[in-house]
Amino acid sequence: MRNILLQATGDNSAMVGMIAFAIVMILLFIALRGLVLWYYKLDVISKNLEEQTKLLNDISEKLNNQARN
Repeated sequence: MRNILLQATGDNSAMVGMIAFAIVMILLFIALRGLVLWYYKLDVISKNLEEQTKLLNDISEKLNNQARN
């Protein structure tokens, strides 16, 4: 039992290293995600698709109103 307690309260450098590695990987992921989105202009494409959808819905409503009249 004593050995288990000594292991639990031993050197925490491995745990600190794993936490630091996880933090660096998360920050790297966020930075690279932004770079990929910028390079492929995915944010602009998404905005344009939303605008096109809105315009198509407006056209569809106008055509439906004209068909009813």
